Amino acid sequence: MRIPGGALSSNTAGADSDSHWNGTELEILPRWLHRAGESGPIKGGYRRPAADVLDRELCMLAALENRCRIIQASLVAQLMRRKSWEDLGFARLGDYAVERLGLRARTLQDDARVVTAFESLPALQRAFNLRHINWTHARLVTTVATPQSERYWLRQCLCMTTRELEKLVHTVLASMRADGASRDPCMEGMDPYDPGPQCGPDADSAFETEYDDGPTGIDVGPVDDTEEAEVLLREKSGSNDCGDQLACDDVDSSDPGVHSYADVDSTFETIVEVDDYPSDPNAGAAHGCAGLGTPGPNACAADAAAADADPFVPWTIQCTRLGRQIFRAAADLACRMNGAAVPMWKALESMAAEAMSGPAAETLHRSGNGTGRPIRPRATSLSWKERSEAYTAAFQATYGASEGWKTLGPATPAQRLSDRLESLLDDLSVCDGREIDRRLRTIRAATQRLDWQLGTVLRTMADRKLHQELGFATLRLYAQARLGICGSKANALVHLERHCIYKSMDVRDAYRDGSITYLAATELLKIINEKHERAWIERARETTLLRLRADVSYALDRMDDRGGDWSPPPPPLDLNVVADTLGRIDPAEVQMRARDDEPSERWSLRLGARITIQVPASVAEMVEETIEACRREGEPTWRAFERMVAHAFETWMALPQHEHRVYLRDNNRCQVPGCSAMCGMESHHLHFRSRGGGHQHENRVAVCPSHHRAFIHPGGRIRATGEAPAGIFWEMGCAGGREPALRVLGQRYLKK
Repeated sequence: MRIPGGALSSNTAGADSDSHWNGTELEILPRWLHRAGESGPIKGGYRRPAADVLDRELCMLAALENRCRIIQASLVAQLMRRKSWEDLGFARLGDYAVERLGLRARTLQDDARVVTAFESLPALQRAFNLRHINWTHARLVTTVATPQSERYWLRQCLCMTTRELEKLVHTVLASMRADGASRDPCMEGMDPYDPGPQCGPDADSAFETEYDDGPTGIDVGPVDDTEEAEVLLREKSGSNDCGDQLACDDVDSSDPGVHSYADVDSTFETIVEVDDYPSDPNAGAAHGCAGLGTPGPNACAADAAAADADPFVPWTIQCTRLGRQIFRAAADLACRMNGAAVPMWKALESMAAEAMSGPAAETLHRSGNGTGRPIRPRATSLSWKERSEAYTAAFQATYGASEGWKTLGPATPAQRLSDRLESLLDDLSVCDGREIDRRLRTIRAATQRLDWQLGTVLRTMADRKLHQELGFATLRLYAQARLGICGSKANALVHLERHCIYKSMDVRDAYRDGSITYLAATELLKIINEKHERAWIERARETTLLRLRADVSYALDRMDDRGGDWSPPPPPLDLNVVADTLGRIDPAEVQMRARDDEPSERWSLRLGARITIQVPASVAEMVEETIEACRREGEPTWRAFERMVAHAFETWMALPQHEHRVYLRDNNRCQVPGCSAMCGMESHHLHFRSRGGGHQHENRVAVCPSHHRAFIHPGGRIRATGEAPAGIFWEMGCAGGREPALRVLGQRYLKK
């Protein structure tokens, strides 16, 4: 399949008019395959051919995505060497990554680490270019490999399964941390040129090559004939009868790809009850709190070894709607206490720690270790990793494979990206910050178009568990071992696709076109409604992500109000949503919850809300102990939870605040667009005092020291004019008298 060339078009994300990839050249899936996931179940002998069809398309998409990832990583490495985000007026890498690319800083750092490591590991780099190893292998071994141990680790990549390699790398990292060593302990007493144990003809043939620079893909034979399955999927994708089922009379029971997998399911049920993927994306979570603290589609794996010691588990509790509203407000105050935005689980941990020094302290100190009452945990006993390992072990025990059948053919050969995308790496040494930013946004748009197609097909495969027809126990293993993409990313793309189908296809289209990022799409899906769907999408296009998050939190609070609107529109842009949210919370209600003034007859209030957060196991245990310590005899658990939250909210609100009204008006946050700083604010005069400006509140705005001292005054990289608070016109990235890279009015982007 040859991919036609494309052209750059203007950016529709509202940020600016930089050249932006239109994405049409990378929309390589057949149109009928986009609707294949809407069809009914596929049974019998047609399951394996259908899995082969989807696998062929997924391998092609993943190969292109991996190449885009390398281009992105190379650009990020150049960006980080020069701190080019400062040329656009961003003081921190994290703020730039979120606002401009829709990624987290850890993702960029992980990408840059892999590309930088490749510079000293040429054999690994050439093996990756030849597709002997994939991105999953590169991401793992570059954390431990050195020029001396490179050949050893390359041998392990070719010999081991993904799970075995991951365990080995984590073991080595843990050993290095324990010993304080910087050298790979696997090379102690080992000849660095010893390739290690023989692993079979595939590894030997790979080592026979010298890994010279070659083509981006390996020529392989054609995929098995799947014309019948392709016709079948075409028919089902055009069928309106979602209950249509296919039967097959000539099922070959000797083929492991056509089993019903009842054996492995029954085996696994004896270990732990689990669903690989719930059919309803809202299962186990309430609106506004679903998926809090879960990784995004580009989650970083640099701390995977540390995560094994303290895995994340889902923590859930039911409460009243007002209690959830107070919880969200207390989480915002926890960010202020920490001086920056923190994950929801850290905010929960801060609330529990505050309660430990308050109402729970006396009980805990009196009884020594808690209250003596048995704790009833709401956290799942097994983390997602433990559940996945248990299911994989059951699958392995039943069928003798967990990462693909031995007869599974090689992946589909990679297709070459267009010359326009490949040329993004040309002349990087002479590129300034703006050019690197333009190229990064271009490759991000191309990657997002590929991710949308990956999510579409992965959802079809996950819903029918067709990956098991190929010998993969879970979709995560299929993504890592077969496609070479992160398992967390595969899960995130599947969940995003499901949420979009259940809630809003317009959000799906906006994400596909690149007009909103993944982070913006996940925020919209918390609040999107049919009545104001287009208004919310337009809000995501024209404002910063920080403002969008504040607007979504404000709308969720309005839904939790007594008699609240279940389809709230976006709030006005000139509304101070943070101050308005805090002002709507009745102090009497908070005091009644925090100080046991609430009569017991109110304990029967309807529990219309639920909070679900992914938290480390140690934090979940700490929160459970704190809630149990706060609970009185005969009192429901939700009441103790709301007491803990109300105590933290009341304590933090009572702390001395800055006496100047400018800081109170600006919520003690930096008002530079996209800045997440929340501590150490300084007052900036929009009309300089040296030029006749006064001390009026309309002429002053709160900014962080980094922006005030390094961006506004010394070099003039940021200019601010107008009147505070909502009428400030920001020009960012205008050092040396250049045309501004970004123009923002308040928190709303203006087109050039």
